[in-house]
Amino acid sequence: MKYDFLSYVGAESRASVAGRDAGDAPQNSRRTRKESAREGVLARMQAKSRPLFLLSILMLALVTAACSLSSRGKFVCSASSSACVDAISGDYTGTFSGAASGSWTATFSKTGAATGTAKLGDQAIALTGSSDATGKLVFGSGASGIEFSGELFDDGSVSGTWVKGSSTGTFEGKRLAGAPIQPQPSDGGGTSDFTPDSGGGGPTAFACTASEAACLNAMAGNYNGTYSGAAAGTWKATIATNGAITGSAIIPGGGTLTLTGQADPKGLLVFGNTSKGAQFSGTLYTDGTVTGSWAMSSAQGAFLGVRAEGPLTMP
Repeated sequence: MKYDFLSYVGAESRASVAGRDAGDAPQNSRRTRKESAREGVLARMQAKSRPLFLLSILMLALVTAACSLSSRGKFVCSASSSACVDAISGDYTGTFSGAASGSWTATFSKTGAATGTAKLGDQAIALTGSSDATGKLVFGSGASGIEFSGELFDDGSVSGTWVKGSSTGTFEGKRLAGAPIQPQPSDGGGTSDFTPDSGGGGPTAFACTASEAACLNAMAGNYNGTYSGAAAGTWKATIATNGAITGSAIIPGGGTLTLTGQADPKGLLVFGNTSKGAQFSGTLYTDGTVTGSWAMSSAQGAFLGVRAEGPLTMP
């Protein structure tokens, strides 16, 4: 038989490789099992750590939100009342939630008068109200009985509560122009209350020296505002050209109190509801603002408001 050296070497090489592969098979198998076990341990560790990671992210978000809320302060104005109310003026928008949810918008004028809309589904509710120099915002609808009462913060955000009959909730929003710009205090050290002008930069009391008819005619217009103290709510009234006052107040719980009264030529306003023992007594100022006190049985407090038509024109 003819000897083929190349065939012999090839056969020996193949046999050697096959033998080595067969010998390595158990070792490779053990290595594969070890790697699989290690991968399983890593997978279980990742699975356990994932909830902790997500919890950490959530806690960080909550802490950030809390810090954001705690960093804001209430709107505090040391200038005259009219300047503070002017600083608050602007367009606001937000949402409300609770027993019902929706959105709201409101525009506060430079005199503090507010008009806006609350949207509840397909329903649009017209709102009126006012702001005061301390940043308190109150607006609502006498027809629907809904009332929003909140406060302004120095970053331009707003938050508070709303009530409509037995339904209640909270609301929040913001001033579209951003944080209100703090006015400079007047040279006389203006006050945060509506007081007659005594050189401190506050509103000037309406002191009309014309005929009674002319003075009453100058005061005529539509007024709206808020009251606070033992109870809080909104009020609105119309002063006729003869000084007769008719209006209403929204009382806690969503009820409506009919108001009637009379203005005198010197700017004193007295109106209320005799059958309920309620009375509002206030003073009118030339910039169209009104401030005074109210009483109903043993309950009492203060009220303020503005003339929707703006400042009065002295006859």
